[in-house]
Amino acid sequence: MMKRLASLLAIAIAASALIAPAAASASTTEAIADTGGMTLTLGVLGSPLTTVSVALDDIGHITEVVLDDPDLDATKSGDHKVRFTNADGTTRVEVKAKKDKLSAEIKSADLAAILGSNTWTGILFGADDASQVAFDVIENADGNPEITNVSVVALYPEDATYEIGAIKNKTDDDDEAESSVKITFVSNGYTMKLKIKVEMERDHDDSDTRVKLKVELKGKDQQKLKDQALADLVGLYVWDGRYCDGTPLTVSYTISDTGDVAVDGVTIDGTASDAYKLKIKSNGFEVKFNDSDAKVKVELKQDDGLWDLKVKSETTSKCDDGDDSDDDDGDHNGNSDDDDDDDNDGDHNGNSGGDDDDNDGDHNGNSGGDDDDDDGDHNGNSGGDDDDDDDHNGNSGGDDDDDDDDDGDDD
Repeated sequence: MMKRLASLLAIAIAASALIAPAAASASTTEAIADTGGMTLTLGVLGSPLTTVSVALDDIGHITEVVLDDPDLDATKSGDHKVRFTNADGTTRVEVKAKKDKLSAEIKSADLAAILGSNTWTGILFGADDASQVAFDVIENADGNPEITNVSVVALYPEDATYEIGAIKNKTDDDDEAESSVKITFVSNGYTMKLKIKVEMERDHDDSDTRVKLKVELKGKDQQKLKDQALADLVGLYVWDGRYCDGTPLTVSYTISDTGDVAVDGVTIDGTASDAYKLKIKSNGFEVKFNDSDAKVKVELKQDDGLWDLKVKSETTSKCDDGDDSDDDDGDHNGNSDDDDDDDNDGDHNGNSGGDDDDNDGDHNGNSGGDDDDDDGDHNGNSGGDDDDDDDHNGNSGGDDDDDDDDDGDDD
C-alpha cells in the first residue's frame, strides 16, 4: 500500500537561474528546486517503510511525498514541511524543503529501523539524469549505529566531480552516539553537498532509545569560477529569477573581451522595465528590484592574468521566512524539537553559521561572503580566497559550509 500526500501549492518562494551561451556557465534554477525532489530507498530488513519519495515544483515547494508504510499518517503538511507519524508516535518521517536545503528524516524508537543498505537519488545541477549515492548503516561493536560503505553510484552531469569526506563517529558518555559523512559535488562553479547522519540517544537506565537517520542536500544558486581565461568567459548572459509571487524576472548582461561587464536590459513578467536600481561597480554590477528583496550581483575580477567570475542572487532566502514553523520545537524557529541544523553554532536557528541576514557582519550562512551594497567586500574576494569559509585557502569546491572550522564539516 502506498501512502501519497499531494498538494498543488501557490508560488511564494523565488527561484533564479543563470543561463549563458558561454562555455563557462551552466543553466540552473534555484539549487534545491532544481532537483525536482529526491528519493530515499531504505534497505531495512522486514520494515514496511522502504521508500521516501519527494517531489518539488520548479520553485522548491513540496508538491508530493510518497511513503509505502500503511501505518504512517500525515500529521503536518505545508509548502516546506511534511510529516508522517504512526499511531503510538514511535516512528516519524519528516521532509523539509526550504531555501537551500532538502532533507528527509526518519526517527524511531528501534535501532533496527535504520539499519541496512540505503540509496539516495536526486537531480544535481539541473542534469537530465539522476545521481545516486549508496550507503550502509550498521550496528557497531558498541551497539551504536555507524555509516559505512559510502559510494557515488551515478553522477550527472558528466562534468561533475565529487569528494566523499571522512566518516565521523562520535560518542558521549555511552548515552549518545552519532555517525556522519558529507559528499561534496561540484559542477561548473556550482557546489552542492549531501550530508548523511545517524544518531542514537539512550536514557541513562537504557529504558528508552531514540534513533534518527537524516539525509540532507544543500546547495545555493551561486556560481564561482576561479582562474579562468577571459576568452572562456566572454559572451552574453541572461539571469532568470522570480519575485516571491512567482513573477518572472530577467537581467541580460555581457562580458567583453576586455573584461568589462555591461547590463543590456531588465524585464519583469516578460516586459522591459525600469523598476529596479542598478549599481555599477568597477568589477561588475548589482541589480535590485524595487519593492522586493530580489537582486543579483555579478563580479568579474582579475588576478595574475586569470579571471574569477561570481554570480550570486539571494531572492530565495528572503521568501516565506515565517511559514511552516514547527508547533513543538519550543524555540519557534521551524526546527523540530532541537537545533537540528547540524552546525553546532549554538544559535539553534537552523542557519549554518549564524544570522542569515544580508548584513556584512557577516555570520549569515550565505555562501558568497559579501552581500552588502558597497564594494568594500569584506570577503577576501580580491582574486584570493572566495570560498566563504574564512580559512583563506581558496577552495571553491571544498569547505563551503560557512562554519569557519577549516574541516569542511558544518557540524
